This record gives sequence, C-alpha cells and structure tokens, in this order.
Amino acid sequence: MTTPPTPTLAAFRFVPLAMAFGVLVLSGGAVALRVSGTLAGSPDTARLLTFCVAGLVLALVPALVVLRTTQVTRLRAGRAQALELLAQGRVPHPVLALTIGSCALVEGLGLLGAVTVLLGGPWAVLAVPVLAVAVILLQVPTRARIETLVRG
Repeated sequence: MTTPPTPTLAAFRFVPLAMAFGVLVLSGGAVALRVSGTLAGSPDTARLLTFCVAGLVLALVPALVVLRTTQVTRLRAGRAQALELLAQGRVPHPVLALTIGSCALVEGLGLLGAVTVLLGGPWAVLAVPVLAVAVILLQVPTRARIETLVRG
C-alpha cells in the first residue's frame, strides 16, 4: 500500500493561519455587533453558552493530550520515513493529523467563545478566542518543530 502524497511544509503552514484568521474575524464581528447594539442577546442563552465554553475547555485539554500522544507515537514509529519526507520539504502524515486535529478542536472552542460574546455573554469570554488564536499559531509547523517531534 502506497502512502498518499503529503503537502509541502510551506503550503501546509497556511492551514493553521487560516483557522486563526477565521476565529479573529468572527471575534471582531462579535465585538462590533455587540458594541453597536445591533444584536440583542438572551441572558439565559448567554449564561448557558458560558457554561458550555467552560465545560469544553475542560474536555479539550485531555483530548488534546491524547491526540498529541498518539500522533507523536505514530510519527516516531515511522522515524525514517518522516525524516525522509521532511528532507523533501513535505509534512509527515502524523504531523498533518496532529496539526489539523488540534487546531480544529481549539478553533471550535474559539468560535464558541466568540458566539457566546455575540449573544450577550460576559466580555471575559473574549479571552477564549484570543487564547485559541495563540494556541493555533503555536501549532504552525516548522522544520525545527517537526524534527524535534520526530527525534524526541
């Protein structure tokens, strides 16, 4: 069975950047609509969503740990192939799964935080999309980060 081709490292970097940009755009729109008073939120809905955001934060931490552990184990099991792909400027499959999976989970949390603020949630919930963008940007793959993951 042949392994499907992987994207180049340069091209793949745009995936997490696009995800972070999406969270920023929705968060900015939420703040603008909330400040302008264009959209009236529901206090009950905002309270419920605030608890959902908090619960999701607690649920995502172990999920991200499990995702990272399993994908790094897969990456190190195929160390030779991963280093060969990296030498060609390509991203190994476990790094693709780790990056896209973790960024998608964090992006969802950031979007939920922005929607919560949009619908009248506490302004403090804006910290969630800000932190989500920071975590996503930390996931942008570089050759050095991938080599560190592969070599341990």
